[in-house]
Amino acid sequence: MSVAIQITTSIDEAAEDELTQRLIAYNTAHSAAQPTPPQQPQPLHLFAREAAGA
Repeated sequence: MSVAIQITTSIDEAAEDELTQRLIAYNTAHSAAQPTPPQQPQPLHLFAREAAGA
């Protein structure tokens, strides 16, 4: 099976907004009934490892 992966360090504002909205929706659906005040945007750090763990 072949999987295409694209890695970039450039900012894609549309993708950033989509991910933010998806995270907000997920957190809202899985959080307590008492909402917390919005927080300032924070960087998202992603880490990927190959099957060997490197």
